[in-house]
Amino acid sequence: MEDGTGVHVPIEEEEEAILYYDASATDGNDYDDRWCIVGRFLTERQIDFEAMQHMMASLWQLGKGMLQRGEDPRLITLNEVDMWVQLHDLRSGFKTVTVDKDVANYVGKFVQSDEKNFMGLWWDYLRVRVTLNVTKPLKRRMKLCNTNGIEFWTNFKYEHLPTFCFICGIMGHSESFCPQRFEV
Repeated sequence: MEDGTGVHVPIEEEEEAILYYDASATDGNDYDDRWCIVGRFLTERQIDFEAMQHMMASLWQLGKGMLQRGEDPRLITLNEVDMWVQLHDLRSGFKTVTVDKDVANYVGKFVQSDEKNFMGLWWDYLRVRVTLNVTKPLKRRMKLCNTNGIEFWTNFKYEHLPTFCFICGIMGHSESFCPQRFEV
């Protein structure tokens, strides 16, 4: 075999060439993370890419839920969403910050309370923002009890809830496409 200069190079010498690199040294990503967006659609339906592209362009807000620089978008799990939940049918004495947080942590992970919850306005419910795991069923209600033994239920209403299943309670599909419906 010739190396382009007319000199004959034995194949054995060519196969012994090895390049060594420091495993800890990286010179960058194999993608340009300046233009990277990571998301998840809670549906089994086919997505109209052009419509989605126009929608994302109109909703784009820099800095909100953005990927951290240098983070690999292929390794991110997108199983959580923040959502406002209304806590209905709370009795007097239970409309407190402590109950607010405790019930929110039962629904998901507490993020914040609505600042108007305790401002003297008469509301029929309290609002809390929670982080929900989209792979788990939504909770409908919770039983509360005081030290006198009085029990009652508080019911949850989710604001701007996407498609979800009334059979299994999981977001992303309706009861027409529920896997549990087709199980034997």
